[in-house]
Amino acid sequence: WLVVARRRSQAMARWGSLPGHYIATRSRDGYRGGKPIGLMREIVRDYSRPGWTVADPCCGWGTTLVAAAGTRQVWGAEVSPEAHKVAVRRVGEVLAQGVLL
Repeated sequence: WLVVARRRSQAMARWGSLPGHYIATRSRDGYRGGKPIGLMREIVRDYSRPGWTVADPCCGWGTTLVAAAGTRQVWGAEVSPEAHKVAVRRVGEVLAQGVLL
């Protein structure tokens, strides 16, 4: 299991989700967060194998799922209807185009 999550403390807020890698901002869809796709592809590649299922139970707008789609089975859940719509659209775009590596 690999868990990558954002801490909500003020001391950590300036770091975003992954200290030293990026600062969380609003996407073009207005949703806050989003890990860098390149970084998430590396994590998926390093910690799973082709054909495995990558599960993201709090997927937000689906960056981890997008990074894994096409080479892994993906499963995600999101409580926010707006974020869910963004995630479904983004994963669908990747699957429609084939693997984008």
